[in-house]
Amino acid sequence: MNILAEHRPVTSSVTSFAIHLRPTTRLAKLYHYRRNGIYYLRLRETGSTTRSASVSLKTTDRRAAMDASLRLAETIKAFHLDHPKATFSELKEHLLWMAENLLSTAHEVHSLRDWGDLYEDVKTNLAEIVATMPLSVDQHEHVMNAKQMMNAESPRIL
Repeated sequence: MNILAEHRPVTSSVTSFAIHLRPTTRLAKLYHYRRNGIYYLRLRETGSTTRSASVSLKTTDRRAAMDASLRLAETIKAFHLDHPKATFSELKEHLLWMAENLLSTAHEVHSLRDWGDLYEDVKTNLAEIVATMPLSVDQHEHVMNAKQMMNAESPRIL
């Protein structure tokens, strides 16, 4: 059979038996707000003013709040795709359960401590390079600039 003459079957929502992945409960865009300096995340069903769930992100740091919000949004998205027929109350229950589990452990503290350790290792390595390696003037200047940058960044991380 000629490749050009080969016909592909026509599929549509009527002829296709594939499962549709569009969830039945549509959610509005996540809303962030701050109350008394603490960040919160609000989940709301599209078109509803009464069906919403708010979760405290338990931080006053914007970056940490957005990181926590991103993790919660990813878990809600995964749950929503795995359970397309889930009602808003099931989504709300899952959000509250995930928020309790994710926010009760201090992930940010550990990751910042790891970054601080990494910065300390890099600063130590740079000092060792300057002390032991024969460097040209340009190389020495670049290493010193890198050390200054690491020293300037350390107070933010540590």
